[in-house]
Amino acid sequence: VDDAQFSGRDGLHVRDCFLMKRIADFATVNSKDSLNRVVDLFEYVNRNIDLEEQDPNLPPNTLYAAIFFGTGSAEDRAWVFASLLKQLRIDALILRPNKSPDNLDERAAARRWLVGVPLDGRVYLFDTRLGTPIPSPEDDGKSALVRKPATLSEVKEHDDLLRTLDLPDGRVYPLRSEDFSHLRVEVVGEISDWVPRMARLQKELAGEHSAVIYDPLEDRDGNEGALSRAVNAGDGLWETADVSIWPHPESATEGFESRSDEKGGNFQVKDLPFHSPFRFQVTETGLTAVPTSEHQRGRTQQLVGDYEGAIANYNNSLIEQNLDHIEQSGVYKVPEAHKFAHFVAADNATIWTAVSHLEENDPSAALNTLKKYKRRYQKTNVSGPWSDLCHALLAQILASRGDYAAALQELAEIPATAPERDGCDLLARRWQKLAGDAAGTTTAQIEPSRAPDQQRGDESSNEASSAVDEEGPVAAPKPRATQ
Repeated sequence: VDDAQFSGRDGLHVRDCFLMKRIADFATVNSKDSLNRVVDLFEYVNRNIDLEEQDPNLPPNTLYAAIFFGTGSAEDRAWVFASLLKQLRIDALILRPNKSPDNLDERAAARRWLVGVPLDGRVYLFDTRLGTPIPSPEDDGKSALVRKPATLSEVKEHDDLLRTLDLPDGRVYPLRSEDFSHLRVEVVGEISDWVPRMARLQKELAGEHSAVIYDPLEDRDGNEGALSRAVNAGDGLWETADVSIWPHPESATEGFESRSDEKGGNFQVKDLPFHSPFRFQVTETGLTAVPTSEHQRGRTQQLVGDYEGAIANYNNSLIEQNLDHIEQSGVYKVPEAHKFAHFVAADNATIWTAVSHLEENDPSAALNTLKKYKRRYQKTNVSGPWSDLCHALLAQILASRGDYAAALQELAEIPATAPERDGCDLLARRWQKLAGDAAGTTTAQIEPSRAPDQQRGDESSNEASSAVDEEGPVAAPKPRATQ
């Protein structure tokens, strides 16, 4: 920690901080106040990191991997959320009960934590697994998404706020008001945030080229460190002894760095599509694949807010997805790994073009592009790796337009086993009330419409959103593990 020499990890840390700064700035450009900035960043994380369990065949996500590949656990979402907030100089803490009931199963026990955001003397609460703030007493249920988060004090006094998160079939929310009487509080960060050598570099950064790269744990130069701020944020609700460091960021980073050869090989498969489109050259031994990495550039452009450039690169991924023309002579055969990489890149390109349109506040273009993603799998019996996110985003767009029946049908497409199912059921209940459904129909009772003509109905109005439209089903499903 006290080493004056910069490490390779420090360099990656600086890269991540500048990326988070760019994202935080453009994702909150239209936010009205500090609390709205926090909520806007939370929604950005939900749109851009598809919730999934840790794949045992892959190394854990680093911070960069979570946002770059666009998938991650609830913990990964919390890590990204906290890192974005840090660039706005807003803290985020992990709050968990000091004790758990004896009869609680391991899965429920692992879910007994929330992200707390101290702001203006209050601590606002967010659940990254459900993808929702804890609803405030002021939440009137009239917005498509919860926009008014509850505070820690409100939750301590009103257990009914947490009970709004209970779901049928025994899915009781694993936290109660009494759990917040004694909390363990964890500071979010990693070693490079805290090392003194970063202070030297931080002093050299200024203006629009600046980012928060140094945030010491201890008080320094008359300023409160992260530990003191965490203690003071509780305003007496917890003590110094209750505050520690959240282990997830360091554990995940170390797990990635010490990955086994097998997991490293699987990660290379996951990364291969980002080196596409490949150009194939004839050599003495056959075809040699030469990477162009346009797909990687497109993803990077999207993350830094250059959506026009990103969509242009994504359109190239769609154009290049079919390599059959290379094999038409019957002399050369493209390796299956490279065919698969082109297919994956096209799949990514479709969903990320839609997300780019949402970030540009163009829901009509996003809607059309999401429908195109559905068409890629329409006539097959499999779902694409982004199908759950596709349905969720479509549902949110439709709900924001007041078309709750169609929104509920999209949510019904998401399997009961999907990690985001509980969050979707909470949205379904909210939208049913908005639609005035006095019968309280559950999403399981809603039969989705798959009529091809209906799905293609309004796409002609925005073909500029994606220069290439895939007709017909894809030849093969893409395993989720490759994302």
